[in-house]
Amino acid sequence: MEVQSFPITRSCPLEPPPIYSKLRLEGPLAKVQLWNGEHAWLVTRFEDVRSVLLDKRFSESPLTPGYPMLSPARAALVAGDTLITQTQGDEHQRMRRALSRELSVKRVEAERPMARQICNDLIDEMIAKGPPADLVSDLALQLPMRVIGKMLGVPYEDHEFFEKNSAARVALNVEPHVPLEATRQLAEYFSNALKEREANPDSSADDMLTRFARDHVATGLITHKQAVNLSYTAVQAGHETTANMISLGVLMLLNNRDQLDAMVKDPSLVKGAVEEMLRYLTILQLGMARVAIEDVEVGGQIICKGEGLFAMLISANFDDKAFQCPEKFDITRPERHHVAFSYGVHQCAGQQLARMEMQELFSVLFQRLPDLHVAIPFEEISFKHKNIVFGIDRLPVAW
Repeated sequence: MEVQSFPITRSCPLEPPPIYSKLRLEGPLAKVQLWNGEHAWLVTRFEDVRSVLLDKRFSESPLTPGYPMLSPARAALVAGDTLITQTQGDEHQRMRRALSRELSVKRVEAERPMARQICNDLIDEMIAKGPPADLVSDLALQLPMRVIGKMLGVPYEDHEFFEKNSAARVALNVEPHVPLEATRQLAEYFSNALKEREANPDSSADDMLTRFARDHVATGLITHKQAVNLSYTAVQAGHETTANMISLGVLMLLNNRDQLDAMVKDPSLVKGAVEEMLRYLTILQLGMARVAIEDVEVGGQIICKGEGLFAMLISANFDDKAFQCPEKFDITRPERHHVAFSYGVHQCAGQQLARMEMQELFSVLFQRLPDLHVAIPFEEISFKHKNIVFGIDRLPVAW
């Protein structure tokens, strides 16, 4: 089945494009045309998406011939050798282990009291400032940046630098030099920060950058350049996605007052609410790009060597073969096997941190601001339709 050009924009901002439902029934694979005239497959069913993401016959490296590019800006960004996804084999595993150790469940849980305090501090600042407030700039961007900043060991004063450049790296409809310059600036920043720590190996500091320098670079497990790569990957993993999920999650709850009221009445529902937000909103809206390195059959369709595909997480999370009544937003949903963070070895390294921050925020936000509401009509809300990571540009709220 031939579909339209890709990416496909959501017709309703808080729901996936309806075409995916049709494809799951009729396809489940379809070819789409990309910006450069090339074609790629869309994989839309839950089991097929998970199968593709586990299959080593599909390469995740943008350097593999046939890898599908989403835009000129994305093509320019992945043309260099700066992304963690371009490392292969043992090198990738060493880098993945270094980052995963820093963002492990144990280490993230140790930061929960710090995150809880930051949540309350930010709400205090919003209350002191008075309504209206922009939930995006005053809360959603601030929480993950303050948390990951403390974990990395970088000054909070630099948060605007990180926010600007992190956003530039995931924008699709910008000139190609924009994500390249953002990556260069982030690399330069973290290179300098790591060099300071490498020059002082006996420092008593115990932040993430210090551990990268002391435990990984100094021991030869990874290079300085790879540590730089991991540092700004940590910012991306621990900031950009979480910030967008917070603002979208607030909007989703405000649009589903029965679910919100139930969560406020019973705080034990917060964890389930976070998982349902992740499933329903699936902000990695353009899926996971792969390219076949040999002929592979998926869903009864042969994908030939050199053909690219997108494993559509947003479609998989609405597959009624995997989730009962998936179109319903239900914070008591028993199924927790969504693929919002992707699936397999390349799933998001920052997922536990994102979960923890969202759990802490949604445990206190509506308890402290029970009358929180959006201060503009829904039609005036500006959504990030042209980004890899879906979100909201600005969300005025009052209470």
